[in-house]
Formats: sequence, C-alpha cells, structure tokens
Amino acid sequence: MEKVPPSERLRKEIRDLWEKGVWEDNLLGQFLIKAMQLMMQEFLEAEVTNFSGRGYYERQREGIHRGYRNGYEPSRLKTAEGEVPLEVPQVRDTIQPFSSKLRDFFRGNTDCLEKMATRCTLEGYPPGT
Repeated sequence: MEKVPPSERLRKEIRDLWEKGVWEDNLLGQFLIKAMQLMMQEFLEAEVTNFSGRGYYERQREGIHRGYRNGYEPSRLKTAEGEVPLEVPQVRDTIQPFSSKLRDFFRGNTDCLEKMATRCTLEGYPPGT
C-alpha cells in the first residue's frame, strides 16, 4: 500500500466535493471544513519539514540528524463550523521533542483559519486543484 500524506488525500476529497456541486447540493459547510482541514494539515506538514530539514522520503544530510517522521496522531480542532479532524505528524529520535507551535496557535485562533477557507470558497477556487 502506497503511503500518501494526509494533505494529498484531502485534496482529492475536496476535488470530489467540488465536482458534486458545492453550491447546488448544500455541501458548502462540508467544503469549508475540508478546506480548513487541508490548510491546517499543510501547515503542520510544512512545520515538520522545517523542523527535520527534509521532506517526505528524503534522506538526512551527512552530519545533520533531526529525527525521523513517524506517522500521524489523530487530533481535532474545534471551530465555529464544527470539529476539524487532523492528523498531526509525529517525529522520533530527536534531540529536542517536536511540538507543533501552529497547532497551539490555532487552538485559540480558529477565526483566521475560517476566514482563509471562506475567502477561498467565495472566490470560487477549490484549494488543492
């Protein structure tokens, strides 16, 4: 089975919802949650890439060891639209433990995430296409 980052799976789910007709089938709420989920997932994945100094399936550079990606931990973020499920990247074998600063920030500030998702939706742009 091929390992696919959660953000890739979310992009496909969003495209599928968009093709069903977000406006005609009253899927806008679902679309907004998926858009928020995708943005947050991409932020978390980028944060781990910055922390580890390499992307998916990249080998570590000689002399630099910042740990290994070690799967995902299920989590949720509460927003006004409802709970947004997330898969938080895990990192192992690090000198200092990885803790997502973005996740901590968004716990009390989901309004800016909701505004970004709404803006993308109102502009008629399906994220991830």
